[in-house]
Amino acid sequence: MAWAHGTLGMGDACVPSRSANPLQDTDNWLDQMMTLGWVVVSTDYVGLGTPGPSLYLVAQSEVRDVVNAVRAARNVPEAKAGSRYVTWGHSQGGHTSIWTGHLGEEYAPELDLVGVAAAAPALELADIMGQQWDTVAGWVLGPDILESWPAYYPGLPVEGVVSSAGLDASQRLAAECVKQAGLEGLVREKAGQQFFAADPLTVQPWVDAAHDQTPAPLPAAMPAFIAQGTADQVVLPWPNAIVQEDWCDAGSTLSMLWMGGVTHQAAATTAGPMAVAWIADRFAGRPAPRTCDVPPPVPAKAPAT
Repeated sequence: MAWAHGTLGMGDACVPSRSANPLQDTDNWLDQMMTLGWVVVSTDYVGLGTPGPSLYLVAQSEVRDVVNAVRAARNVPEAKAGSRYVTWGHSQGGHTSIWTGHLGEEYAPELDLVGVAAAAPALELADIMGQQWDTVAGWVLGPDILESWPAYYPGLPVEGVVSSAGLDASQRLAAECVKQAGLEGLVREKAGQQFFAADPLTVQPWVDAAHDQTPAPLPAAMPAFIAQGTADQVVLPWPNAIVQEDWCDAGSTLSMLWMGGVTHQAAATTAGPMAVAWIADRFAGRPAPRTCDVPPPVPAKAPAT
């Protein structure tokens, strides 16, 4: 089972393998997986804690990190790791996990991906960015995107999109851990500062990049489990309601778990036991459930302002 962690910050001290708490977000499910005898592996993502660019929310990089972690586990004889695997991720890692359903076979044809699972995954990036660009989330996530997307999409315009205050602080904030960046973002928001000068989704290259990093509905042969809290203020609930409706219309084998009153931070630990049960069924070869007959509890559209 390949775990893909959520946004932690790009600083060397933030990555799980160097953190004082490397097992964050694994409460309530890791012990169950170990008891079942699964090999559990996790990646830091390239560029986090090591030299090289970090490609935040760039699926083509992050999926390679996940499958390479599986390969690494298989190179440890004592692990006795097989070739079948499932991905499970939170937030940024949910984006990675779901994208593995599209790219995993291409990147690692020797492995057999039997399902993908995600808690509060950042999928409909244009909708999320369009709603969050002028909030504290802009200060937390914007610096990471600014460090990554222009490197992957040459020519992505920055002038007129990122504020002068954002440009001045971006590199430093990207190197901080997410909690510290969030605290500074709160202070800056109260002072009337925004990371973005304007909605990036009014600039076509940014629209194109966001759509490029938004996964299409998965084919029916690749089962997916998505858990989303209704109290999430980071990955907002309504974009993932759009995911449910669009993917169900497209025929995806989607099992959707809506968690009333659950926040973004609690999504993975709350959904963990259900994810374990769902993954166990995939390893056992049981038919994957499809919950498309249960409508989402929130409207699949942006709230009226």
